[in-house]
Amino acid sequence: MCHSGQLPMAPKKGDQEAWKPRLEKGTEVLVKHVTEGFRAMPARGMCMDCTADDYKAVIAWMSK
Repeated sequence: MCHSGQLPMAPKKGDQEAWKPRLEKGTEVLVKHVTEGFRAMPARGMCMDCTADDYKAVIAWMSK
């Protein structure tokens, strides 16, 4: 929901300009942000069963 436009600060799927500065921080930092929460993003992105590999896959998919 958040990455489909409901939350303006969340980068939308496929918005490469919005994802570029985030990706430059590195996948490990992004996974840490997802896992712990970051700014308005809730911890674990509301997926309590997701693994670090799941988050890496979602980040790759959303940023393309």
